[in-house]
Amino acid sequence: MSDRDFIRPKITDKNSGIYGHVDYINSEGIGGWLIDVISPEPRVVEVYVNDEKIGEAIANLPRPDIASIIGREANCGFFVKWSQLDVPREISLEDSLEVAIIDKLSGREIVGKHAKGRKPKFFKKIEEEKKEKIVSHTIKEIHEHVRDMKEFFDLVEEINKRRHLSIDSILDDILKNGIYDPLLEIYYPPNVIQITSENYRETINAGKLVSRMRAVLFEYKCLAKKIPILNSYNNVIIYAPEAFSSFALYMRDIFPRFIGSEYGISSDEAFPIPVEDLCNLSFDSETFHCVIVNDIFEHIPFVRLKKQALPEIYRILKKDGVLLSTFPFTYNTYETIIKAYVENDVIHYIGEPEYHGNPVTGKDDSLVFSILGWDILDICKDIGFSDVYMSFTLSARYGILPIIGVLVAIK
Repeated sequence: MSDRDFIRPKITDKNSGIYGHVDYINSEGIGGWLIDVISPEPRVVEVYVNDEKIGEAIANLPRPDIASIIGREANCGFFVKWSQLDVPREISLEDSLEVAIIDKLSGREIVGKHAKGRKPKFFKKIEEEKKEKIVSHTIKEIHEHVRDMKEFFDLVEEINKRRHLSIDSILDDILKNGIYDPLLEIYYPPNVIQITSENYRETINAGKLVSRMRAVLFEYKCLAKKIPILNSYNNVIIYAPEAFSSFALYMRDIFPRFIGSEYGISSDEAFPIPVEDLCNLSFDSETFHCVIVNDIFEHIPFVRLKKQALPEIYRILKKDGVLLSTFPFTYNTYETIIKAYVENDVIHYIGEPEYHGNPVTGKDDSLVFSILGWDILDICKDIGFSDVYMSFTLSARYGILPIIGVLVAIK
């Protein structure tokens, strides 16, 4: 690491430059700050021991001291515990040791307190703390592929037998230990996690993502183990019918060939974002390796979903392409519950109309047409998907709570 350029702590220009400092390395972990003064996006730091990367963390903690210097809010601090890092087991107390903290994007080392020479005594407790941490997270995770209602209730029965998988137990773990980004493995400490309601599916917010979104990304990561193109972030082509949401912004930061679209607004309002109708997409056949549809299917009239939207998604997917989707799901019925339908261009309601939030308008004006049931699996199979299942995940490590179902349909 000796040939790297260094990032230094003295902010010489409030309008330009990357600055940072490692404030301390102690028995608890490593703390400091890192900021690009012209960008609101937090940066990521990598931790190296003897030239071997052992983990990373996001620099997004409040730093009032830096804010006072640059004249605006500065969420640029970082703190990572040793127990959250993959410290090499082969390192002994007699080894020489060099700790380096690197800005991931630029590859430059951050100056500050770096431990060099003999390994500090506080390393004695790292493995014990790390072991405790791993056990805590590992036993508090469920990830099961379910292909029918009976399998699901068998899963629920198993979960109910294990008290450590209760909502309260998982939530306590999250609030005590923090969570990780499922794709990037970036750590978010408890003090940056936002929980604004008891609807944990739509909260446990950290790094642009809520619980439901992390469930989708966790499933994506699992699928990437058997579909190699999904692991090639620079080459995989992904489509999602959302462009202004926090999820879309997250995807755009990671996947250069991600395409997000909007619906229900004019092309002029959306420019340069494309406006697309899931029932009549403009893309060529076999364009995408993956299509991600987050909580949108319920807002499409069920007949159109079956006969138009799902066939369109199938059409634009490449061979072995994957559809990942979340939606309100009726776990205990086979048939989809119809709440409204369209006939002769007129909307008819069955019971009291239900509306969800609309990220474009900022209002609760997205009508719910249906609550999908287990028949969605057979519908996808009839369209031509070769493998279809619901993947259910519950995870303390990744902040996925309560157990969340993701539809997986592989072409």
